[in-house]
Amino acid sequence: MPLISPPSISSTLTINGTNYDAAQRQAARIVIDGWGWDLDADFSLQFHEAPGGSAPQWLGGATVSLTINGAVVFTGSITDTAPMHDADGWVYGYTVQGLKYAVNWLPVVNPQDYSGSIAFNLPPTDFYWVPSMAGLSVGAILSQVLTDHATALAAIGVTTDSTTTSQLAALTLVPREPVYFAGERLGNAIDAVLQRDARNIDFYVQPTGVGSGVARFVDINAGTAHTLTLGSDPVMPTKPRRSIKAAATRTIVRGKGNIYPGYVSLLKSTLTPAWTSAQQSAWTWADFVSPVGAFDSGTIPAGGITSTTTITVQSSNAGETWGVNYWPPLEAWIHVINSVGTGLTYQEARPVTSNTALAAGGTSTITVGYALDNSGSSAYSSYEIIGTYSPLSSGNPNNRCDV
Repeated sequence: MPLISPPSISSTLTINGTNYDAAQRQAARIVIDGWGWDLDADFSLQFHEAPGGSAPQWLGGATVSLTINGAVVFTGSITDTAPMHDADGWVYGYTVQGLKYAVNWLPVVNPQDYSGSIAFNLPPTDFYWVPSMAGLSVGAILSQVLTDHATALAAIGVTTDSTTTSQLAALTLVPREPVYFAGERLGNAIDAVLQRDARNIDFYVQPTGVGSGVARFVDINAGTAHTLTLGSDPVMPTKPRRSIKAAATRTIVRGKGNIYPGYVSLLKSTLTPAWTSAQQSAWTWADFVSPVGAFDSGTIPAGGITSTTTITVQSSNAGETWGVNYWPPLEAWIHVINSVGTGLTYQEARPVTSNTALAAGGTSTITVGYALDNSGSSAYSSYEIIGTYSPLSSGNPNNRCDV
């Protein structure tokens, strides 16, 4: 098998201002283990010295950067030193965290009262409500927090740019509940807001040289694919592995409506009926279950379920006709029924989103809003279509009228 020549790579590890290229690292017994970005944490780098002396050369807080082919790809500081002893003597492993780690050394400070808490989107009834800090989107809130801490961030080499501004402008969701920033770790406070109101967005700080320490808010679901080629790109693939720790075969998403209460009353004339007293007196139950001009029933021919969302129907009224898309404006639902079995009737209902024209004695294709649970070609034998909305002008108001 022919050997693949390794790509030409020039790298320099800088520790507390001292540069170590490949030859210098060999002389100092320093080995770079790897570096990268943890989606749930920060940029990080690991290296070790082996064999080491009786004590590690560097302690926590020492600054570290890594340059690959002239570009700085990592900047951070040592956070962990792990000693171990093997046959060659002492080995010291070092973990280096990126600039987001430095952000977490900054406390949250309210520039208005210098307290350790900032509140956004408080209700008007709250004593601490400030109009300029209410009704803000997630992006506007984060932008304000970064501005409030700009001086402290700049002191550790973190800033923002036009890309940061555009990324935050895209976060337009306005949280319905108050948003609070507090605590001794600014980065964690930002992550907490994103976790609650923008879970697909990740906050990180780019290493100096790649983006000059700028803050980034990226959509982790919208990444760009990159192809790396062995022998030409500086990569060494890890052994593949499979994990099901965070896997799920089904996801249920629950939410709630953006509903505001209101008080209306017929007695106080804050609610006025659009129908007359004569129309109200003439209304019957039949207007609800089979409204004139908004009801039809019939059979589904054999093989009439032509897909999960399309149904062929034939009216029981040989003279029944309707035009293209007659049913959607009536907000109609179709009820498909299987009563062929003994002692069992099975039924499903779906909203009608479109229909083809029906000629007298002919068939029409009904399209529904979402798939049928049972979509076998002959799953159902009959149907009813009921319109839930008839304008008063039709003279046949049913269960929902204009008010």
